[in-house]
Amino acid sequence: MKLNSIVLCLATEKGLAVAKSLQRFRSLHTFTICTFREENVAECFQNRILLEAGRQGIRHVALPEWRDSAGQIVREVKADAIICIGWRYLVPDEVVTLVQGNVIVAHDSLLPKFRGFAPLPTALICGEKETGVTFLRASAVVDAGAVYWQKAIYIEDDDTIRDLIKKRSPYTSKVLRLR
Repeated sequence: MKLNSIVLCLATEKGLAVAKSLQRFRSLHTFTICTFREENVAECFQNRILLEAGRQGIRHVALPEWRDSAGQIVREVKADAIICIGWRYLVPDEVVTLVQGNVIVAHDSLLPKFRGFAPLPTALICGEKETGVTFLRASAVVDAGAVYWQKAIYIEDDDTIRDLIKKRSPYTSKVLRLR
């Protein structure tokens, strides 16, 4: 799939890692970033994602604007795809249709294992020796779409969720190289 204009729905430290990597891909793609204020978390990355977007001159939209005008935004920027990293919200069906189903989601496990919310804590609680990252095509069933790419990450005995996020962050921008 050839992607020219990409809407990035970014949140968390993983989303910030992608935002920081965008400069390397600006000759290949144009980007629009959507983000939101995370609630009930130790650290919210919205402001840092917005600062990075501003530093690179990338248009950004807040979640309320996205919710009200996602279809209009996608048409305006002529988006080929939407990529969701650290994202918690469904992409509206109208928007999925506009990008011809090209909605890619990053998930914090080696799917099909640990589908759903909180796969990293679940892997730690279950005593797993590895976890990973999966890039998949969004589908009507949560975390069940076609897998584009996976990378396993070894879990050390003393790893925390933060450690696992840091281990997987270098692989997060891999999604921008998918063809």
